[in-house]
Parts: sequence; C-alpha cells; structure tokens
Amino acid sequence: MCVFLKWKKLAVVSLIGLPAIIWCSPIILNAQQGNLKPQDNKIYAINATDTPPAYPGGIIKLYTFLKQNIKYPHAAAKAKKQGYVNVSFIVEKDGSLNHFKIEKSFGFGTGKELVRVLSKGKRWNPAMKNGKVVRVKREITFKFSLVEKEPATAREIVNATDLRKHIKPNKTPLFLIDGNYVSYEKFNTIKFNEFLKVEIITDPEITILHEIKSAKNGIVIARTKAAEKRLIENIRKH
Repeated sequence: MCVFLKWKKLAVVSLIGLPAIIWCSPIILNAQQGNLKPQDNKIYAINATDTPPAYPGGIIKLYTFLKQNIKYPHAAAKAKKQGYVNVSFIVEKDGSLNHFKIEKSFGFGTGKELVRVLSKGKRWNPAMKNGKVVRVKREITFKFSLVEKEPATAREIVNATDLRKHIKPNKTPLFLIDGNYVSYEKFNTIKFNEFLKVEIITDPEITILHEIKSAKNGIVIARTKAAEKRLIENIRKH
C-alpha cells in the first residue's frame, strides 16, 4: 500500500509538472533566441572599413619589428637569393592574426619565416566599421635583402608596403608632414628612417576638413624624428 501511494504521488507530480515544462519551454527558448544577435563574421577588405587594422605604433614599428626578428634562411643566403615576399592574413576582432597565406615568395623558406615572425608579434588594433569591430584581410610585403644599403626613401617603402594601395598616380592623396602640406615629390625624397610615424587617414569626416582637392583620396600624415626632437627641446626650455 505504501509503495502504491508513493508511486501515485510521483505520478501526480509528473502529470502536473510535464505540461508545465512543455508549456514554458517555448517561452524560455523564444526569450533566449530574442536576445541572441547574429555575429558579423564577414571578412572585410581594408577599404571597406571606417578604421583599418593597424599594428601598435604604426607601420614603422611593424617593419622595425620584422627587420629585428626575421632570420635570413640559410639556403637563401647560400644561394645569394633575395627579393620580395608577400603574405596575407586575417586580423581578427581581438587583434590576433589567423589564416596566413603566402601570396608571393622566391622560395627557400622565406615565406614561412615572414609568417613565423608575424605570428609572434603584438596583437593588432582591430578594424572598425559602423562603430563595431570587424574581421579584415591584410597583406604585408617584406623585402629579404642580403646587402645593407642606404636607408630606403619613402617611394621605396610605398612600393613595398600596403601604402601603395592608397598612393596611385591618378589618385594621389594629400601629404601632411610635421603639420605642413608637401608635394608627392617632396615626400618621395624623405629617407624613411627619418620618419617617426606614418599613417593613412581615409575617413571622410576627417578628410573633408582639409579644403584641398587631393584630400578626398586620403591623407598621409607623417611626423619626423627631427620635428619630435625640436618639440622636446622647446618643452625643456620652458
């Protein structure tokens, strides 16, 4: 009898509880689904973003890091081979780099070496679009050179980096060096190691503030080490 009563109570609880679970589950599920927002995992091109991804400190810091850490492959050095290597990758929303692909290489493990060093670098500042962090595909070109030579000019750096995508003969941007507008010809003559920082501004809300026609193609803003040194000296004097 006791066994039957216990089973009966259990049966009653089950009969009462089961419809409640069936009835409430869709409500809970719908509430959870309503709070879920689809994530934007699309991979954008650089020119489709409001703020492109950037290495902390800018392009000069990036290439300084690469030059200091890349080890010239022994096979390439022995064969006296040198040239440009191009690698693409995805800058994720957290600034990490993934999905490396060697787009161009002259072999001897140079592509793998560039990927190795890029993967051990700092996290990048991720790209922004419409106020949100997004994934972006980037490319880096690095020259493996056996011979130390005079510091590269701005023109050479432009041809070897992503800057070349923004600076084209029929789409020349505005150049602002140390707060002064300069011509493309003048910019080309500056030794790249004289720059402290170089960045490209393409945001229309900023470029429109410069009432010069070429600004619509973007603005190359650069600061030289000499200007920074003068600024520090002036601050110390006061």
